[in-house]
Amino acid sequence: MEKVYETEHEVRSLKTMTQRMVLTHEEMVSTTMRLPILLVFFFFFFLLL
Repeated sequence: MEKVYETEHEVRSLKTMTQRMVLTHEEMVSTTMRLPILLVFFFFFFLLL
């Protein structure tokens, strides 16, 4: 019976990991909005070096 619980726990863990690998729409929008800002920041940072 313990093996069943271990397997269920492992399945839940894998499911959680998989869900976190997929971005929600809100996370995608947030990431997309930040990307140009980061690119500009790094451009000026390396320009000053």
